[in-house]
Amino acid sequence: MTTEQQSRAFYRGVSFHPGGNGIGLSVVQNIARDLHIKIHIDSAPNQGTTFTLIFPAYEQQLNCPTRTEALTK
Repeated sequence: MTTEQQSRAFYRGVSFHPGGNGIGLSVVQNIARDLHIKIHIDSAPNQGTTFTLIFPAYEQQLNCPTRTEALTK
């Protein structure tokens, strides 16, 4: 992808392939935005393109007993 193509890659309706509808990357971007996932594009014309998704790290607090508490009940 050229730099110009990369700048338009996530626009709805933009496709760089004949017969493409240009909806796929737009949907991916919307989902990624909602989940706080970053998308990085690494591309070179006529070489290929890699999309890297960077997921946020988080710690989920669960209301579960510790192993010791569970064994003593």
